[in-house]
Amino acid sequence: MGDENQDIDPSPLKRIHSFDDHLWFIYDDKSESEEKVARIKLILNWQDTDRLLFTDHNRRKVLHMT
Repeated sequence: MGDENQDIDPSPLKRIHSFDDHLWFIYDDKSESEEKVARIKLILNWQDTDRLLFTDHNRRKVLHMT
């Protein structure tokens, strides 16, 4: 659980909020040695809850980030 009183630099958050749906990104999970770099597409950007939802090229896998 995060500290609600913690000061967060607003510039990255402002940039993330400006992302439009359907943008493509490169995702590389360094913790998975056998995973390949993946192209993922932003499908939802919930600004009220600061959550992002991505899908892969075939829309078969979903990645959720906060």
